[in-house]
Amino acid sequence: MFSFFKKKDGPTEMIAVVDIGSASAASALVELDRRGVPTVWQADRVVLPVEQMRDIETLKRRLASAVSQALSNTAEAALNHMTKGRHGQQDVRGGAIAHVAVFLPSPWSTLLLRNVRLARAAPVSVTPALIERMVADYVKRERPDKKTEAVIERSVVGLQLNGYSVIDIPQNTQAETIEMTVISATVDRDMLTALRDTIHKAIGHYTTISFHATSVATSYALSVIKPDTPDYVLANAEGEVTELTLVTEHTPSAVTTATTGCATMERALVANGIPSAEVSSALTLAQNDSSPMAQKIGSIKTTAGDACSAALAATAGDLLKPPQSAPRTMYLLQDSEDARWLQDALSHNTSFLALFPQGVEFTPLNVQLLLPHIAARGQGELDPYLALEAIYTDARFDQRRAFNFKLSGKK
Repeated sequence: MFSFFKKKDGPTEMIAVVDIGSASAASALVELDRRGVPTVWQADRVVLPVEQMRDIETLKRRLASAVSQALSNTAEAALNHMTKGRHGQQDVRGGAIAHVAVFLPSPWSTLLLRNVRLARAAPVSVTPALIERMVADYVKRERPDKKTEAVIERSVVGLQLNGYSVIDIPQNTQAETIEMTVISATVDRDMLTALRDTIHKAIGHYTTISFHATSVATSYALSVIKPDTPDYVLANAEGEVTELTLVTEHTPSAVTTATTGCATMERALVANGIPSAEVSSALTLAQNDSSPMAQKIGSIKTTAGDACSAALAATAGDLLKPPQSAPRTMYLLQDSEDARWLQDALSHNTSFLALFPQGVEFTPLNVQLLLPHIAARGQGELDPYLALEAIYTDARFDQRRAFNFKLSGKK
């Protein structure tokens, strides 16, 4: 299980959160506060125009440009914020921004989830050192191609002793079986180099940069936002792909990716004469079945929705085995208007619904759902991606530890 161990003392810290999707890039100025929820002072998202022919290298270059634009706006907001006296130069490292946390979903990051198990006939002492050795042994077997890939994060997100999930490791604990879920996220080395160069140009070389997998951060944050919903499927459908993550007991347990996402609808509408800038408003108007826009794009929506839901049904079938283990909640993470048509398409796809024998409740992750756990002030419009990532950074950076569990009595 994920666990949070908040420190309630110490200074605040100003960071930049950068979200890189498959069709947009965003940045936010976030104040981490040891005494309360994080505050977002500025947010900006740059959306790329939909292209009829998808070229991965062109997309990478355009995303780098979008990151530069969004992050430059955040850097300017940080300097203005500091100038107004919210923070003195002496209170923060490297000017106003102490850290840049970058979040990458599929296809930019590859997520590997592995169950690591140790079984002994006689009880053994459970210590952080033993856990670290187990992880080290796993790493030796699961090393990425070092020439082309780099590990951006690796952590233990679930720990079981003798079959029971634990948050703390009590002192002097012994167990016959130790099981954990180890998450490794890798990214193409050339892309990491390009992103670092872009960030350094916008912020400077003094700022610490870290990279994280979007789905891991989201599930981590959801364990606080929705503590009573430990089992669910998370669908990150922004842009060109959809990453499906199966979460059990607040712990990611399986992941897969479908080569279709919310850009499927935009591409279909653009191909039928709707300008890209007007897609969102067109979808909003079409919600009224009697409106002229609904008559105009109704068949296009149905065709694109059917294609997208069919692809997700096929992909989810690989994720949910056996079907009886399927959770009853599915979180949809993307633009709110897109969530409506995607939710409608999935709720009418019999193949998809058959994967959830006990039924499924669709819950779009919107900012309103997240506001009790984050404060939004200042410039720009906060979206659910940046909000969830800000909640994650506030909790994770507070811990300052590699593993998401602790030894009782130890600080």
